[in-house]
Amino acid sequence: MAVSLTNTFGMALISFFIDAVLYGIGSLLTFQYFRSAVFPDDRWSVWLTVSTLLYAFIHRVPPDLPTLSVL
Repeated sequence: MAVSLTNTFGMALISFFIDAVLYGIGSLLTFQYFRSAVFPDDRWSVWLTVSTLLYAFIHRVPPDLPTLSVL
């Protein structure tokens, strides 16, 4: 059974919009964290965690899941 291109394009478009919204939310929250007055008082481990998650978020580093290696 052949897969229709219109069905897969629609799902790709929906997932793109969801991804763009989540990317914007994550970027905004990270920006607000680093601009907040709480940031200088946080421990270095919190700063490192936020920075690492921001790096992974920007560079699209997927988590190391066993299901991803099968794909």
